[in-house]
Amino acid sequence: GRQEWASGCCGLLQCSGFWTRWRAPKANRAAWKALCTCAFCLMLAVYIYLIGPYSPIGHFSVALCICGAVFLAKGLIEIWGQDTPNWICPGTCLVFLLIYLLGFPSMFLSCFAYCTQVSDLAFPGRDVVAVALNLLGSAYALGYEMHRFRWKAKPENKGKLHTTGLAAFCIHPNYLGDLFTYTGWALAAGTWCAMSIPLAMV
Repeated sequence: GRQEWASGCCGLLQCSGFWTRWRAPKANRAAWKALCTCAFCLMLAVYIYLIGPYSPIGHFSVALCICGAVFLAKGLIEIWGQDTPNWICPGTCLVFLLIYLLGFPSMFLSCFAYCTQVSDLAFPGRDVVAVALNLLGSAYALGYEMHRFRWKAKPENKGKLHTTGLAAFCIHPNYLGDLFTYTGWALAAGTWCAMSIPLAMV
């Protein structure tokens, strides 16, 4: 009975193995990546739409738009730069729709959009510092990811733990980079509410 129940549950997610073909060595992942790209762009477009009326200067904030553009570029590189599932483009459609697309990323962007409505964090050069932190963090995290992509693509590294490059100095370099990225993004939003998001990541 337990085995049949587990098989039924897994069957719901796997749909007779169709969704798990992502991990097959010769799987064609272009369609999945295209779907993820469209969903990712749509999600970011909603964010830009939400922040428009509430930017501190009454129109689209240049700093926020730069942060959004960098986030989009980084996401597209991570989607198309590797053939294994990641947080942006997982291999199971149901999990992708319910958790990754409708859950964490959209909730994260919505929090930033909501937290942009009341500007209460201002100091000279704030936007410059914000964009600098965002670019630095994004470059750091993406640099690590690209190195990891190339490292994992080598057959001799299959099944091994990645501990070279930036990973030799930090357990999760991508998280450290993201901390700087979202701190810069929060500064661009110009609210203490937005600053609570990177603080929660610590």
